[in-house]
Amino acid sequence: MESETSASPAERYEKRIAYFSEQAKTFDARSRRYSNLRLAIVLLGAGSVIVTPKDNAFGVGVLAGFLVLLVILFAIVAFRHQSVEEALSHARAMTNLNAEGKARVDRQWKALPNRSAPSAPVNGMLARDLDLFGPVSLFQLICTANTWEGRKAVAEVLIGGIEQDRIPNRQAAVKELAAKLDFRQELECATLPLRNSTWDSDALLGSLHSGSAFVGQGLARLFCVLSPFLLVFLFALNLIGYLPKWPWGLVMTLNYVVSFLRGRSVRKNLKSAMNADRIIGHFIQAFRCVTAESLISPELVELKELLGEAIGKMEKLEGLVSLSRFPGGFVLDILFLWNLNLGRAFGRWWAENGGEFERWLRAIGRVEEICSFASLLHDNASWTFPNFISSDQILGQALGHPMIPERARVDNDARLGPPGRILLVTGSNMSGKTTFLRAIGTNVLLAAHQTTQKGSHPALYLLDEVLLGTNIDERKIITCGLILNLLECKAIGAMSTHDLSLLDIPEIANFADKVHFQEAFVVKNGKAEMSFDYRIRAGEAQSRNAIALMKHIGLELA
Repeated sequence: MESETSASPAERYEKRIAYFSEQAKTFDARSRRYSNLRLAIVLLGAGSVIVTPKDNAFGVGVLAGFLVLLVILFAIVAFRHQSVEEALSHARAMTNLNAEGKARVDRQWKALPNRSAPSAPVNGMLARDLDLFGPVSLFQLICTANTWEGRKAVAEVLIGGIEQDRIPNRQAAVKELAAKLDFRQELECATLPLRNSTWDSDALLGSLHSGSAFVGQGLARLFCVLSPFLLVFLFALNLIGYLPKWPWGLVMTLNYVVSFLRGRSVRKNLKSAMNADRIIGHFIQAFRCVTAESLISPELVELKELLGEAIGKMEKLEGLVSLSRFPGGFVLDILFLWNLNLGRAFGRWWAENGGEFERWLRAIGRVEEICSFASLLHDNASWTFPNFISSDQILGQALGHPMIPERARVDNDARLGPPGRILLVTGSNMSGKTTFLRAIGTNVLLAAHQTTQKGSHPALYLLDEVLLGTNIDERKIITCGLILNLLECKAIGAMSTHDLSLLDIPEIANFADKVHFQEAFVVKNGKAEMSFDYRIRAGEAQSRNAIALMKHIGLELA
């Protein structure tokens, strides 16, 4: 479904929700008709068996032919029904994905799935200070990845950024995929079954690697290769009367002994590999989704080529894992050393492709990570990529907190630096100081998604009400010392404070860029209420809302 470029992201998602919901209704009705048809075929067959006389040979023959036709018809209907069920499942999944997209635009956190992130980045101090992870977080806003590798890639980029020399290709990839809503949602739909999976790449690699360590070399390997052919050959000679039964019976006995001696560890390893069956299938579907898309940016083309090379090899692996589920394993083991030969096939596959397997998973994770940031750009069309210049300053125009919905967000300009200066933010409680500092931090972090700067650069700090709760004398001494040290270190940053007396200290005032937030008192129904416009203004705060509030309730202060 092509998206209308003139519509807003929210309108686009709403139209797609309506479109796929209607599709789901259509397929659901069709599925019910197929279910009724299958039931009717079964009842027709059962009724025919009941009413047909069994003492009439001709009637029995006609019944047999009729039942064969019903079986064929049932198989055709079942096949068509399966296709309709898959289309119904796809339509419902796309409806849900677009509802999630609408929830991201509106910042409706409870309507978003809680995607888990790797524990290492989650537990960092920066992650806690800026709410990078959790049910209401920047990660939750950005991440649309379902595979563990994709979620891990998004988390790592949020914390560590990317190399500076990759900026042009990364921006081109994000811009390209931002316009490909259909592709992004098809990929997300393909990996949807992996959303709640606890399998990370290490667990998947471990199960398949253990599944490859089956059969040794030498005589054991030679016996596994020759025994099935020898058994078939001896059995054929017995059938035509050239040999008695005991030669091929002896081979079967040897097969049983070898299978018994080696079978325990083989079956254990096979069971471990079997657990990866469906997961591998979902990865293959995701690989196909990427390789079927027309992509032009260099980074995406490189990933597409890598995944294209992997599909055939992954399909072979999927086939081997599927064969490990084949019923009648004990009988096949005695006849053909089924598990041992399957283990040999696993070993050959792993020897040829095991080194590349993790690279393939990381590649699809990178595609999901790019899709995540592309979705962020699509959902917030007014946002721009950062420009990196040589000046040691951070300049933000119309800077807002990304986790606040656009309809409620108030954007402000910000300027931090050059090194050796501090942006001092003053204002009353609830006026917007903390949100402003967090907006700076999260936007710097999003800009860092585009680069990890090489070489020396000034440290960035954001301080919100240092030592709040400490007695005022000690707090002033420590805050003053901290600011002077940061200025001496040539760091750049901002600090919010209620303590306007800090500006009486020349060593601070001379190196401080002063801004403030302002409140206003409004009387409604005889009650005084403070209102805030959350707009930043130059200079230090002039209002004293606590004193004004006391005066309003009739308490005169000297």
